[in-house]
Amino acid sequence: MTEAAQQIDLTLMTVCQVNLESPGKIVLERDRNSSDGMPITLKVFYNDSKFQLELENVKLTDKQLKAVWKNEVTRILFRTIAPTARDTWQMKIVP
Repeated sequence: MTEAAQQIDLTLMTVCQVNLESPGKIVLERDRNSSDGMPITLKVFYNDSKFQLELENVKLTDKQLKAVWKNEVTRILFRTIAPTARDTWQMKIVP
């Protein structure tokens, strides 16, 4: 790119409950893992000085997706605050 884009969005889709715990940290939780019955918790770390977040619930209509993901997924939209022509972004997802 030779010029900064007006807007750059990154998307993360999840069936987990989304908890915006603090700036720069999202906690994803699911009641249980199908293989061992244990709850699932993941933490997503991102640079909150570069992204603002938007959450959007997406109703599923496709039968195959609904069979796996149930009725709804959440889109976590990471929207750049000040897009530039060149930048580095990092996200870290940990258990």
